[in-house]
Parts: sequence; structure tokens; C-alpha cells
Amino acid sequence: MILELPFPPSMNTYLRHIVMGKSARTLISKKGREYRKAIQDECLVINPATLAGPLSCVLDLYPPCRRRRDCDNHAKALLDALTHANVYGDDSQIIDLRIRMHPKEPPGKVIVTLEPIEGLQTQHNQIDLAVG
Repeated sequence: MILELPFPPSMNTYLRHIVMGKSARTLISKKGREYRKAIQDECLVINPATLAGPLSCVLDLYPPCRRRRDCDNHAKALLDALTHANVYGDDSQIIDLRIRMHPKEPPGKVIVTLEPIEGLQTQHNQIDLAVG
């Protein structure tokens, strides 16, 4: 499965840490929630089948500008958004992940390539088999 999606936010803007008295919470920021909604909307149009089992994932990142970026800083928001869009059941299914940063391409995009890995089971599947 190959998906072309909007460029993901970095972890620096995806999460917010809120301190309330003696406790602290980590929440998805407004920008993060907007990105997740955009991915859900995009996937409703594409309507991909939900993938099961272990997956290989390649993320080709085309940033919107030449600003310096860490490529690993963008994966979490994207992989979580794909989980919420039901592209796969859970991002723990991704057992092989490759991230490649490309030159800028305004307004920015990411090309996601997901492929099933045959003959392997995720840790979750092994536990399910042992219990059930």
C-alpha cells in the first residue's frame, strides 16, 4: 500500500505537557489533533483496507522548506495518525521502519509505503496465540 499524505508535525509540536498541581499530563497538541484529523479525512477518501499482521514501513519525507530537521522526529505523529485512520490496527505492527529525508517540496508531503511481512508474527499476535 502506498499513501501520499501531508507532511507530519515534529514531536516538538505534536505533544504538550501540562502540569496541574503535583501531577503532569501529556496531551496531543491542537496542531497534532488537526494533523490526525487531516490524515483520517484523507484515508476516508482513499479508503484503504485495514492491514493485519507484521508490517514493513518506508516513510519518504519531503519537507515544506529547507529548515534543518531530524527525520525521526516526524514518524510518531504520522504512525499514530495512521492507527487512528484504521490503516492498521496498531503501530506496534510495524516491525521494520525506514525513514528517508528528501529535498524540500512545498507544501511538503510524506509518501508512506506499507508492506506485509510474511511468515512473522508480532509480539501481540504471539501473546494472543498463547492465551487464546
